[in-house]
Amino acid sequence: MKTFFLALLATPLVLAQVPAPQPANLWIEGVVTDQLTGSPVAGAHIDINGGTLVEGDAAGRFRFDGLRPGGYRLRAVGPGYLVASQDVVLSLGQTSAAVRIALAPQSVTSGTVTDALSGAPVAGARIVLDDHDFATISDAAGHFQFERMEAGRHSLAIHRTGYLPASKEVVLTTGQHSGGVRISLMPQTAIAGSVEDRDGFPVERANIAVSVRGSGGELEWRGGAETDDRGKFRVAGLTAGVYYLHVESDLARFWDARYTDCFYPEAVNFEDAQPIEAASGQERGGILVRLPRVEGVRVQGRVALPPGLSVEGDRGPGMVMLTAIGTGGPVPKGMSPLAADGSFSLDGVAPGKYRLEPELPPPYNRGIAMAVGPNLEVGAADVTGILLHVEKTTLLNLRGEFVFEPGTERDGAMIVLKNHAHVVRSPYNSEIDLDGVPPGKYHLEAITEKGHALAVSARLGGAALPNGDLELRGPDTGRLVITFSSALAQVEGVVVDAAGQPVSGKYALFRSIKPALQPVVLGIAKPGGHFSAVLPPGEYRVWTAADVPANLWDGAADAPPGQGRLITFVKGNNPPLRLAMPPAK
Repeated sequence: MKTFFLALLATPLVLAQVPAPQPANLWIEGVVTDQLTGSPVAGAHIDINGGTLVEGDAAGRFRFDGLRPGGYRLRAVGPGYLVASQDVVLSLGQTSAAVRIALAPQSVTSGTVTDALSGAPVAGARIVLDDHDFATISDAAGHFQFERMEAGRHSLAIHRTGYLPASKEVVLTTGQHSGGVRISLMPQTAIAGSVEDRDGFPVERANIAVSVRGSGGELEWRGGAETDDRGKFRVAGLTAGVYYLHVESDLARFWDARYTDCFYPEAVNFEDAQPIEAASGQERGGILVRLPRVEGVRVQGRVALPPGLSVEGDRGPGMVMLTAIGTGGPVPKGMSPLAADGSFSLDGVAPGKYRLEPELPPPYNRGIAMAVGPNLEVGAADVTGILLHVEKTTLLNLRGEFVFEPGTERDGAMIVLKNHAHVVRSPYNSEIDLDGVPPGKYHLEAITEKGHALAVSARLGGAALPNGDLELRGPDTGRLVITFSSALAQVEGVVVDAAGQPVSGKYALFRSIKPALQPVVLGIAKPGGHFSAVLPPGEYRVWTAADVPANLWDGAADAPPGQGRLITFVKGNNPPLRLAMPPAK
């Protein structure tokens, strides 16, 4: 203890020199002005570091006293102006600082929300500014207003129960008061009805799918619902158009295995489906679907495997998938597990056209190609003796890039490769990076995510693909380069019958005279016969058809002999067309 005490005595004591506090006698003074005119802003409120608040005088002047050296942030706002801030540093030896804070006049936008059909104001619409939580509600006169907006481009998103969502873009300059923004909301279309079995009893929990015909003739889903305990359904949120309704009911098959999925009104095959035409704002009710009962037949066959492969894998046996085919697109209809010898059997298959595809389980599904047999036509008799081959092959990896012409907004894109046996899709991406593609001949399609541009050309390994047809062979497929353009022709018009009356549900077709990646473009006539299409500028053969040509997707469709006329379309809007349907035979 003594040693410790002596050590302390022997250690010199050093006292830290603490600087004396600086006097709080500095100040910041300044003036608040209009950013556009430079004139003073009277009555502005200015705070310092989010604390002390002062009000500027009639000349826009203000002052903060009693400050010490250091950094300060001043924030100012005035009536009719946006908030502005300015940083100020008071240094040692400095007594004061003079600042000028320029306020930008606020921009204001206001307008009215109306019904697109009646023109009446829509009250209670929610208008969201720039995808944020900042929103307002239209009043009884449909009026709305946003204040304290910055100059620039702004987006408005509008929602109201019973109407389709809408959007509007406004561009404001500093201090601009943009009134008269008019937003028209289109009343939603709805399709409602019921599903019954053959004895008239309601079918509960049936899945309803409402679709339209796509540009390639395939069905594109637009909405769905499930029937309630009374067999009732209602699909809302639709636009005006021509729809096809498909019903799927596993529950009905529990009490009678003969019940099968169908299209409205009771069609087993899409070719027999009846379209449903609905106008804007229309409640298309009274749709009655009666599930058909089909005895069906037996489809039997065998999958032939090369040496070293087995139908039994890590997760059970392989399968054979039965898919209905037609202009409505592929629809799964059933599956059968493979027996040890590769045989399969499907019962209760309804008449129609089908495709059979074998699927092997892991690990035997790696590096193989499933050779799909010819399309299967099922009638009233059993189909037996089908032989499907599975071959070993080397799957390919396809690489490439998307190129956007000058002036075309860059976007994510996807590619679709189609042939009689496979449909291969890539996810939306900034480049082409697709693995596991079976070798073979394909038809190529390419789509951007936002849909603002069309694919106008493609090259594989440096060779042009004028009609989108390509053959992939290993080991190196070559790089795929697809070019997109937004320099497009906008075409619209009306389709009429032989008597000159507008007709809906018909098709206007455009075939490019010169080779094109998408050689045939399709427009669908909506209620009133109106159609529209977007296509690369150039010369086209134009004709009408009651149905989508079966060979549309592979680019082989063309006008029947004696039909069609040559029209040249230019970039931008083109004169409206009036296209007549061919005379009925």
